Amino acid sequence: MAYVTCPICDHVNPESQSACEVCGAALKPAAPRKRLSTETKIIVGVGLLVVFLFGSCAFVTFLGAITDRNKKPHVRTVDPVRHQKARELIDQATQLGVWSKIEPPTNGIAVADAWVGPSFYAATYDQKTSFTAVVYSYYFEGTDDADSGLVRLLDTYTGKEVGVYSHGLLQIY
Repeated sequence: MAYVTCPICDHVNPESQSACEVCGAALKPAAPRKRLSTETKIIVGVGLLVVFLFGSCAFVTFLGAITDRNKKPHVRTVDPVRHQKARELIDQATQLGVWSKIEPPTNGIAVADAWVGPSFYAATYDQKTSFTAVVYSYYFEGTDDADSGLVRLLDTYTGKEVGVYSHGLLQIY
């Protein structure tokens, strides 16, 4: 029978043990994380590029809305093509596991709830910001809530709030 020495307390354990008999430390390295396929990486990369370009256009539109707001009454103006593209990007991100579901604002409260999936946690901060910017734009662009809207990020498994997004800023807890 082969033996393994505990890296913490130096106790000699049978190789079949996964944890030290004395201190409980792991004796075997954790299983490696599954890597994304090249195809998935390309799809996510193209999606992020589209999100970035869409977000840039939304920001310019938002700045124009701020300057025009004092000149005329605010009326919801949404480009139907961009609005449909945002819906498609949200659906793609949901298929990739970024979102498990998104609940739109209700009862006059300018808060959209986005339930984050495993791919959201695996993304970089910039990717998370881009994903969330599309949700924000989809629900609040061209509305009176564009200045006060909020996307609340909730963990799919625990239901706990893990972050918020508003005015182009993402805060992760």
